Amino acid sequence: MGHDFAGVVEELGPDVPEGMWTPFPFTESHTTAVQPNGAFSEYLVADAELEVVPIPGGWSFEEAAQLGIAPITAVQCLHETLELPSPFETKSTAEQTKRTILIWGGASAVGQYAIQFAKLCGLRVLTTASSKNFDLVKGLGADEVFDYRNEDVVEKIRAATGNALDIAIDTISEGKTPEQVTGAIRDKGGKVAIILPYESPRPTVKVTFSMLPDLLRPVRSVRSSHFVYGSFPFRKQTASGTSIYSNRSSLRERSNLSRFPYNPTDLLE
Repeated sequence: MGHDFAGVVEELGPDVPEGMWTPFPFTESHTTAVQPNGAFSEYLVADAELEVVPIPGGWSFEEAAQLGIAPITAVQCLHETLELPSPFETKSTAEQTKRTILIWGGASAVGQYAIQFAKLCGLRVLTTASSKNFDLVKGLGADEVFDYRNEDVVEKIRAATGNALDIAIDTISEGKTPEQVTGAIRDKGGKVAIILPYESPRPTVKVTFSMLPDLLRPVRSVRSSHFVYGSFPFRKQTASGTSIYSNRSSLRERSNLSRFPYNPTDLLE
């Protein structure tokens, strides 16, 4: 789609704050980010505040290129759309009952991050994947995995949750998934975060479109309200988001996020 990239800062614009970035090929100038189209070109222009962050130590350009949209879309789905508390918010013993979330498409880019962030928040994670990716998503922390190809996958999920599931993330959001994901939600209804827009097939299930480029548009128009989730741009909108920001260093230490198991350039062959 031309959104994600990783590279070296070659030149700074006149309005970039002093000390924010060092031009030319120094290690601290290697960047990864999200760009609203244009990342397939050899050179591109990026917003110094909202679209560029340092590549984590030890990561290659190929590995860092997938850090643009996927992880922050996962965060947006969990903490903005579904309004889940951050992993740093303390709860009383009575409130510690583990909540269940369904992440449809656990082996997808957003799905892999959503599983890890959801487990960091203490959730019981159910996900779907093809049988060949069961070990992958289990390794990321999924508690139960269902083969999305099974015709009775929705019934199996409802049975596993005791018809009590009220939150989900649809990381595919096309084809059969609108009916499948909303169908797995309990009879009383619930909320689903989606990454491609669609109308909910069930009136009792609210679906909300969540995608980083959509999030960054209002951020750019109100720069004073933005803050950083970890090292990534995110809007100061909920208490949980503020908590995550204030504890971003601890989050990096505790999460130990897994990188994608494939080289993104392999997809071009």
